[in-house]
Amino acid sequence: MKKKIGRTENLQNIFEDSNYNPLSIASGFYGGLYCYDGWNNLNFLTEEIINPRRNMPLSALISVPLITVIYTLVNFSYFIVIPKQEFLASEAVALVAFSSFFFYFLFLIFNRIHFFF
Repeated sequence: MKKKIGRTENLQNIFEDSNYNPLSIASGFYGGLYCYDGWNNLNFLTEEIINPRRNMPLSALISVPLITVIYTLVNFSYFIVIPKQEFLASEAVALVAFSSFFFYFLFLIFNRIHFFF
C-alpha cells in the first residue's frame, strides 16, 4: 500500500465510529493535560524574573494559546499524514507520522550521522 502524504482523503469520515461517552471524552482531556503542564512552573520563576507583575500574566497569556495552537496543529497533521486505520493501530503515532512524512530525508539524516562518527 502506497502511503498518501498530505492528502485530504485521510480527513474523510474521520470521526466515524467514535466513542462519545462522557467518560471517554474526559479521559481524552485528562491525557492532554500533560502537554499543558508547564504553566504551573511559572510560579517558581517569580523570584528569578524582572518585574513579575507584568511578565507573569504576559507569559501565561502568550504561552498557553501558543502551545494550544502548536499542539492542535501537530495533532491535525497526524490525521493528514496517516490514514485512520494506521493511526488507530499505531502505538507511537508521532513516529509513524515522522517516518511517513520525512521518509525521503531519513537517508540524508542517517548519512550525516554516520559521517561524523
